[in-house]
Amino acid sequence: MMVINIIQEENANPTLWLEQYKRSEELAAQLDAMRELKELQIQRNAELSEQVSEMHRQLATLTAERDRMREAVESGKLWSFMRSVLSQGGAIQQDYQAGKYESYEHYSARLDAAARERTDQLVAALRGEGG
Repeated sequence: MMVINIIQEENANPTLWLEQYKRSEELAAQLDAMRELKELQIQRNAELSEQVSEMHRQLATLTAERDRMREAVESGKLWSFMRSVLSQGGAIQQDYQAGKYESYEHYSARLDAAARERTDQLVAALRGEGG
């Protein structure tokens, strides 16, 4: 009987009922917006998680490269490599002074070729592909 009285009271005041209906519609719209926001947050969190994983992979690669470089410096390999580069450059310079190259352009081309070769060697060594 009490439920019937409550229903009758609500029906007796249509303005109150209309306000409550409007408020429930507003709350439902807010709830939908919050659900959409939650989905967007879940997607963004997944994207950020993937970015963090990629950064961890890059950090591991950089750490390995740093360790190879440190080992090369500490073991004297880098020093030996640089000395051989300088010696090669000196030998090419002596050949130029001795007239082995027809022109400065030929000498310069030989230096460029040696520089490319030595750069490739250094990059390979830094990548751990040889020394």
